[in-house]
Amino acid sequence: MLGILLSTGEYPGELHRNFLMAVCSLFGDLEGFKVVETCYEGPGTATISTQSGEEHFDIFMRHDSREGYVVHYLCECKFRSGESLDLESKFKVFLSKANKVLDYALSRYGEGRFCFLFIANVPFGIWENQVQSVQWIMEQLKEENPTVDRMRKLSQSMRILIIPHWFIKTIG
Repeated sequence: MLGILLSTGEYPGELHRNFLMAVCSLFGDLEGFKVVETCYEGPGTATISTQSGEEHFDIFMRHDSREGYVVHYLCECKFRSGESLDLESKFKVFLSKANKVLDYALSRYGEGRFCFLFIANVPFGIWENQVQSVQWIMEQLKEENPTVDRMRKLSQSMRILIIPHWFIKTIG
């Protein structure tokens, strides 16, 4: 059970933390999922060091399937109590962050063994079919001079999940 309700009377930081904890609780109740760490567990948690600096995520989790296949999830959570006007730009920042840690994820977990998961509570105009398009990702990251092969690997690992506020309240 989630036991976490999101109230519109809370401050943005509290809303983010409550949404993140609700997401952790939701995944923690699913078979094979384990939340490894969150950004709220202390300095340096849910962080990956790269050549250009540190990249912070909200949640690291993993899924162990019954067949023994393990997928590692590097997640960003965004809660919006009103309109989602800035979520497209927040997703593009997440996409750039994923690109920066792609080499780390490939060497640590292996191709097909990790997922960059952007979780929001409202739809925001970018859909999964877009983030799995090499051409679309190349257009978004054009300032980073992407290669087709690199963007193919990135597009295969990008996912978007919308968990509406009403759903969290319903199962809470």
